[in-house]
Amino acid sequence: MVVRYYFTMVKMEKLVDEQELKRILSSYVRTSDKDRLVMLAGHFPLMYSEQEAYPDLTSWGAFPTYSLELDCFAAAEAREIGKDVKFVLLADDAYHEIRQGLSSTHTRTKRRDFYRRMSGEDAILIPTYREILAVNGFSEVDVLRHDHGKPGREDCLFFSEKVLRAADNTVEDECARAYVNLIKDPRYFDREHDSMLAFVPNRCMGHICNVALDQEIDGLDALHIFMETRLPYATREELFTLPIGVTYRIDGSTV
Repeated sequence: MVVRYYFTMVKMEKLVDEQELKRILSSYVRTSDKDRLVMLAGHFPLMYSEQEAYPDLTSWGAFPTYSLELDCFAAAEAREIGKDVKFVLLADDAYHEIRQGLSSTHTRTKRRDFYRRMSGEDAILIPTYREILAVNGFSEVDVLRHDHGKPGREDCLFFSEKVLRAADNTVEDECARAYVNLIKDPRYFDREHDSMLAFVPNRCMGHICNVALDQEIDGLDALHIFMETRLPYATREELFTLPIGVTYRIDGSTV
């Protein structure tokens, strides 16, 4: 059964379970005629304590780890048919810092220290993400690096949402702006040769669909999967049973 949702002019299709999602992933990977698959997944909020800035892999429920595991599934399919693959790991460092009760100087310092640890030729991912990649035959070599434009952060394993938003402020919607700036930067994405597979929190759906995809980006070959992140107690199976649950949108290729 397919349930359709309409957001302005965009048709969204609801997925009933993981098996159907994997079928869509596999079909998209094999249908796209692009040479490289760029995969956005593992999105997490960056949180702060007195001691450090750290990736919060729990408050958004299953999304951070589950999306990365599903990206690995798609990456394995892509590699099997000879495509190059690259993972984009994004940190939401633009929202939660003001809600931690810490000074801006403290959060700025801790954020800088975290990103510097995640930068450089010998940098390694946080253990959970490193293990997910390794189990599926991938490593830091397969992760696209982000140049934050700051000392010691020229080749970071994690993309900074704050840095992406600041790269070009011509898009008024900040959430959409970060995504548009990623897609339009030739260092990271080439629309002629790359396709995009992106796992996105439901809270960003309107920003990505109605602004980034419908107004700002042309000629994108992409599959976007949207998942709920506001219910941290929901299991992976339960994500598919929620009112909106897990939906997808395809641009360019036909599945």
